[in-house]
Amino acid sequence: MRVPNLSRRAFMAAATLSLPLAGCSMSMNQEPRPSPSFDSADTLWPRVGHDRQFTSSTAVSLPDGPLQAERILTVGRDDRDDGPTVVDGQLAVATEGTDATTARTVFRDIQTETEVWSIDGLVDYTTPSVYGNVVILSGNGHTTAVYRDTGTILWEFDGGASGTYMSQLLHDETLAVVSDGRVVALDAQSGSRRWTSPELRTPYAISGDSDRIFVSSQYKDKHSVSALDWESGEQEWFRTDVSSVSVPVVSDEFVYYVDSVAGVLEALAPTDGSPVWSRTIRGISAPPALTPSGSSLVVSSEESGQTTVRDAATGAVEWSSNAVAQFQPVVTESSLFIPGYDTLYRVSREEERVVDQVSFAGPITSPVMLTSDGCCVTAGTVDNQYAVYHLTASQNA
Repeated sequence: MRVPNLSRRAFMAAATLSLPLAGCSMSMNQEPRPSPSFDSADTLWPRVGHDRQFTSSTAVSLPDGPLQAERILTVGRDDRDDGPTVVDGQLAVATEGTDATTARTVFRDIQTETEVWSIDGLVDYTTPSVYGNVVILSGNGHTTAVYRDTGTILWEFDGGASGTYMSQLLHDETLAVVSDGRVVALDAQSGSRRWTSPELRTPYAISGDSDRIFVSSQYKDKHSVSALDWESGEQEWFRTDVSSVSVPVVSDEFVYYVDSVAGVLEALAPTDGSPVWSRTIRGISAPPALTPSGSSLVVSSEESGQTTVRDAATGAVEWSSNAVAQFQPVVTESSLFIPGYDTLYRVSREEERVVDQVSFAGPITSPVMLTSDGCCVTAGTVDNQYAVYHLTASQNA
């Protein structure tokens, strides 16, 4: 088992709680390591816990002043699109490595610019998820639960896929991961296997509601979208009449699915996958996002050069803005955050226009992760590297 590299603060926390460091044996008078406390997968901040429904929205309003970008950590390569995760002012990220043996997973305090803990050789490509006191890292055919305060490894499972959209989902005490062309359900407390789904070829993305897991898959030139039962893993429905893979975005009523090859956005019934409505949107460039109320969809099109806000019940256009997303937009009560090729746009929902933008020296390579005072994103640097930037907004416009 790997041993975390601890900061002094994290080391003292481990000592105070009588926690054994990973890989170290416990003496008879030591208390066992803490049990995972996952709290709820429903989070205020998109992508903390991977937002099981992938709505990419949050019912908060951030400061509306100009965004200022600060480079906080060199990370990644130009061929990866995993992202940072931020919670309570701390950032979890898989840093650069040529493979898992040379990679380093880092948990870092943003304000103090100090490393809380790191683990070498765990995973080189993943978007971490944070649930309560647990960080979940899934990639390189491996899934690990890590104690958030100290980096102590709680359990490991031999299976797991990585990336931006294909990682894992939490529902109650069940953690679903992608492994060897199937979805595997794990006991969130122990990492033991609960069930394994039928063969799904190569899953691209998973999302879910409280009843089902929705899976987008591909095999050679064949593509599909399907639904699995959360309790058993049994397949409830399976569709092959799609020509591309995408991220299923789940509302209370529909599953929204983008077929980028056909240029179609569909609303599917979650119970059987039947189409409720569809809209032709040529050049659709990223998964849609829902507004916090769930009443509207945010959809980008490279062909039109616009991001449109649409009625979630019908797909009809409500208004549009001249900014195009390469990754799924993030929606707050007052703004749309739209990650373009090398520019992050902030669109006012009230004014229905771009009110701020920050450009980088190289392309944006990750989704946007909101913080309490702005957001984080990975982008190219002036020295031809890739770094996580923290963008903050002041209270004054």
